Amino acid sequence: MIEPIQSGGDSEYETLSDSEAWKAFLDGNCDAFQYLFRTYYDDLYHYAVKFSGEPAVAEDHIQKLFFKLWRRRDQLDEVEGVKTYLWTALRRSMIDTHRRKKTEEKYLNKLEGTRDRMQFTAEELIIRHERDAIQSTALKEAINQLTPKEREVLYLKFYEGMNYEEIEQIMSVSYQTSRNYVYRALQSLKAILTSEVALGVLLLGLLSF
Repeated sequence: MIEPIQSGGDSEYETLSDSEAWKAFLDGNCDAFQYLFRTYYDDLYHYAVKFSGEPAVAEDHIQKLFFKLWRRRDQLDEVEGVKTYLWTALRRSMIDTHRRKKTEEKYLNKLEGTRDRMQFTAEELIIRHERDAIQSTALKEAINQLTPKEREVLYLKFYEGMNYEEIEQIMSVSYQTSRNYVYRALQSLKAILTSEVALGVLLLGLLSF
């Protein structure tokens, strides 16, 4: 297994913006690199597991991504949206690895029949302190009836809190397409859910945007 580069503490970078930490990393600062790795690893891992369905594969992809970044840091540019950059790079890496010269759409279509991939629990898409009041089983089943891209775009928007511009970049779709995916997914959820569950979700703001 690939191990991340080890270094000293990274507490000094907690007061910097991510873009400032990224610039320090580009300058060869190992502590800044470790700070970015530790800051984003858990969220990247969670997303990668949803995408691949395999924890070991997810971990391997993330560590390979960061080692590639470290090796090629002198070729990289400064970025404002570090999170968006990392999500985009990880997603592209996973698609490139799995499609094996096939198109992205063919690879994603394979996920359609794989029910343990890109499926999200109800807890991931509703406000935590109120989630016990929602019929989570029905919501989970409804979400998992959506297409892989619809599930992914809901995950990015409501769980990761990304805006449409960030989703556009990560998924390599247009701004309007990302909005359309969300709209269709939410309309499908409204149609699938019972009125009681739909009302609860509406109150939590999931079906309003």
